[in-house]
Amino acid sequence: MTNKRVSDNTNLSIWSQPLYQGLPVNTKHQLVEQYLQKLKTIIERSTHDYPRVFAVIVQLHCPYPTQELAASNRVMGRFKDALIARIEAYRKRLSKQGGVADTCQVRLAWGREQSGSHVPHFHVLLLFNRELFHALGDIRPGRGGLYQIIQGAWCSALKIPPVYGVGLVQVPDAAGYYLSRSNSYAQLPALFQRASYICKVDTKCFGQGLHSFGGSRR
Repeated sequence: MTNKRVSDNTNLSIWSQPLYQGLPVNTKHQLVEQYLQKLKTIIERSTHDYPRVFAVIVQLHCPYPTQELAASNRVMGRFKDALIARIEAYRKRLSKQGGVADTCQVRLAWGREQSGSHVPHFHVLLLFNRELFHALGDIRPGRGGLYQIIQGAWCSALKIPPVYGVGLVQVPDAAGYYLSRSNSYAQLPALFQRASYICKVDTKCFGQGLHSFGGSRR
């Protein structure tokens, strides 16, 4: 049976089954099949590289509308670049202090959404080597840790001072997941079901010349 097409982008197919390649998905929304495939590939690449992966879902908000936000997704490219740079700087500091600084190729998948607002927001899945990061850490300003790295990267991407970034990176309840080869990736089904929300059709910016979904290419 051929899946229906997304009305505002007929290159995309709607996935309406409760499982995608054996993994449960969000059944409260229509999902884009191509986005689900990309999401699965990104997760698999992380678990291929690292025996233990820390995955976390966050929401990135924009403080005010700009022409660039309205016309492109360059902010997400800058966010990834800034995040990679900050993680590398963190590794170097940790190494100088005598700590174990494992490699960490961060991967991400994101969905752009905008509904009833002048600015978009982004739902993002981030995947890290758990040997380097096993939690977000304290989210209070100035406390350090992974959350502050993410927030600093988002402020850099938005080109705003860190003092204006408080509250722009939001963390939903129970947003962290652990993927481990040792237990046959027991949390993978729950993570994929949660993250599949990023692949939903609703509130995407179809027909505006923008990508509504993106992620790591390797």
